[in-house]
Amino acid sequence: MRIKNKICVFDFDNTVYDGNVTLDFFKFSLKRHFLRGIFLPIIGAYYILLRHGLIDLSKFIEVSYKYLVNINTFKTDLDKFWEKHFAKIKVLYFKRKGSTNIIVSASPDVFIEPIISKLDCKLIASHFDVDTGKVVGQLCYGLEKVVRLVKEGINSFDEFYTDDYSDSPLIKMAKFAYLVRGNSAQLVWKK
Repeated sequence: MRIKNKICVFDFDNTVYDGNVTLDFFKFSLKRHFLRGIFLPIIGAYYILLRHGLIDLSKFIEVSYKYLVNINTFKTDLDKFWEKHFAKIKVLYFKRKGSTNIIVSASPDVFIEPIISKLDCKLIASHFDVDTGKVVGQLCYGLEKVVRLVKEGINSFDEFYTDDYSDSPLIKMAKFAYLVRGNSAQLVWKK
């Protein structure tokens, strides 16, 4: 029996979605528009800078997405991406949903928004402006996820699902928290 008004919070990448939506969209775009591959050496160089702590994740995301800015086919590509990749939404999500479901993700909102109505949930994610190629505000990662939930008036919730302990601040806000591996979820926190 379902608890009435049960609030479930989900991470997106590797939790609701089987993979990293940003990386998958990047690969999908490269297959459709192979000439964008000329940007791979630049992105690779910035990745090395990121790994050595010389730039932050927001800067890396901005550089990585520059190839998407001013592309007339972005919306069409995104629609086609989800036609092909919606099957990567894990069965676990549909089995574990509550009456109020929230996806909180570091991934850019523009990549997840097209499927939010199908998932019947609210989205809290990093905001990416396709026109400027910039992350707007803070990247929704780590403690920023907590800040965004609290701004929405959510200080605690019934269940939380994640694939990574970097979400430990959210784990502590939940009555029950689960670590997701594939389509299974293991209880890792109980208040």
